[in-house]
Amino acid sequence: MNQKHQSDTKPQARAGAMMARTLMRGFAAQTGLGDNRRQPVRYLWTDAFGVCNFLALYQHSGDAMYRRQALLLIQQVHEVLGQYASEDPRSGYISGLQGAMARQHPTAGGLRIGKPELERGPGERLDNVREWDRDGQYFHYLTKWMHALSRAAQITQDPQLLRFALELAQVAHRRFTHGNVGSPADESEKSRANGVAPALYWKMSVDLSRPQVMATGLHDPLDALLTYRELERLAQQFGANTDLPTLTSEIEAARVMCAGVDWTTDDALGIGGLLFDACRLAQIETAVGTVQSSLLETILSCCLAGLQNYLHSNTLRRSAASRLAFRELGLSIGLQALPKIQGLLPQLLGQDAALSGRNKLLSRLTEDLAQFSQLSAAIEAFWLKPASQQTENWVQHLNINTVMLATSLVPEVFLDLGAQSQVTANGG
Repeated sequence: MNQKHQSDTKPQARAGAMMARTLMRGFAAQTGLGDNRRQPVRYLWTDAFGVCNFLALYQHSGDAMYRRQALLLIQQVHEVLGQYASEDPRSGYISGLQGAMARQHPTAGGLRIGKPELERGPGERLDNVREWDRDGQYFHYLTKWMHALSRAAQITQDPQLLRFALELAQVAHRRFTHGNVGSPADESEKSRANGVAPALYWKMSVDLSRPQVMATGLHDPLDALLTYRELERLAQQFGANTDLPTLTSEIEAARVMCAGVDWTTDDALGIGGLLFDACRLAQIETAVGTVQSSLLETILSCCLAGLQNYLHSNTLRRSAASRLAFRELGLSIGLQALPKIQGLLPQLLGQDAALSGRNKLLSRLTEDLAQFSQLSAAIEAFWLKPASQQTENWVQHLNINTVMLATSLVPEVFLDLGAQSQVTANGG
């Protein structure tokens, strides 16, 4: 259980889990999960958080129904978003695989976003407004799905789920990466010599054949590095007898992309994502016995600057009608990672005596960030109010708001890479 809920009284923790159960029941009904009478509505970002939530509820309650729902959601995402949309003139799996082979490798062609409109066709002019509603593949959605599969693989002890995540990482990295990138160990020097650094497209076509948006997402390289390392670490835990793919070259390429980048953002969801990444980095480094304190220091510094700028905007003082719940709830989830980071810091820094000079700086950063921890409870309380959930903004983004509010209430599985695979009956 994560640090927030450890410090809560048991009745408060149970109340949070009960609210999350209600929210996730609504999500399942609204999106057709497990209901053969209706066409399922799948959206990759939302479903990634949904998988983690069902697994968290499984651990809270010991009720195997939630485990089944998590696995059903994974299967449904692969069936729906791993194939072309019904309105698309193309059909079948976007990987091009057929039959049993397609089902054995459901992520081999990536996964659609699940947007309502078909993607922009070749040669069609970009409409920046309309593009938000058009399908395709987002790199940062794919990394969230990799993370969800990783958490499901560890908790269910099923290496096949991890294989899906690793195969998704391989194809996403290969198709989204552009610039002078081949074998990263050899090409990084060539890239620097030519003044061209490897980068990631922000959005690709459904079949990954062409970029839809040329820009790079601010945090996509960092998401790549930490997600690849998360998957690689779990693969090592499963052992060599599973014969899982490796991500050695992808990890090195992502390191090149991350060198010298300023990750600062004043977007609530972006700050929450950075805190999540800092939490993953601290856990991975502690587990494998390596030290990347400079990267952790950079991420936390960017989080602090971003939070200060965000609060100066007074967004949290506005009415519900002018706020976006899922972005604020992303911040709430990230803030709950701070106690985990603080708890790992002494162990992480203790692995190398040469880092003693950074101890004070990292400790100060985590202490300064901890001052904002109370924002998480305030954001949750605001969006739990019935009046806040009656606004047009809430209703328009109902599924993503519902799921991310549930994640904020039960964030253990999403945040803790070492969450136990066993459950305690009647624990929630």
